[in-house]
Amino acid sequence: MKTKNVIKSKALELFNEQGVMNVTLRDVATALNRSYGNITYHYKTRELLLHALYADMSAELMALSDHFKDGSQLLMKLLEAPAFTFELTCKYLFFYVDFIELQRHYSDLAEKAQASNTMRMQHYMQILLLLQEQGYLRKDLEEGTLEYIMEVSGLVRTWFFIRHNPLNLDLTSEKQEYIVFINRLIMPYLTSKGMDVYRKFKQGF
Repeated sequence: MKTKNVIKSKALELFNEQGVMNVTLRDVATALNRSYGNITYHYKTRELLLHALYADMSAELMALSDHFKDGSQLLMKLLEAPAFTFELTCKYLFFYVDFIELQRHYSDLAEKAQASNTMRMQHYMQILLLLQEQGYLRKDLEEGTLEYIMEVSGLVRTWFFIRHNPLNLDLTSEKQEYIVFINRLIMPYLTSKGMDVYRKFKQGF
């Protein structure tokens, strides 16, 4: 494994365990049994290291977006997506739990996160509109209601991890709880055709 990846991996572990503002580059160096100079040769500041980790997370989120590209089985893919986001959030947990601290101390990173979030919301909206056209979501839902679904979904995802002890998650049972928890949000807005897919998903879950 390349040195940069070793540093990122250890920093990610420490940030998740101790909180991002409690971990310095010297702590990363100590945990890796390396010199401080070796760490700063690759990442001169903690902020640069955070940007590198955020880029990794964004690339993995893009993989989820690619999952929807062909336009087939959109509702089933949307219902399956929380399984992916659960694992991704667990992996980069500190970005969610420590977001306020990151926003306060690293405005550039916060702006980048906001821009990425806006792009994901736009993509999510396109999926919801397609589901409406395909008859899986109710036709009477206005764009404001679809935006509400997106906003609540994002808030609930973050709240789920904050209300649990992040470091003691039972990755099997709580992953299942998370998937059910998130997918319940869209259930009231499904048509009978959409409910057929929802029931099929639950049977295979």
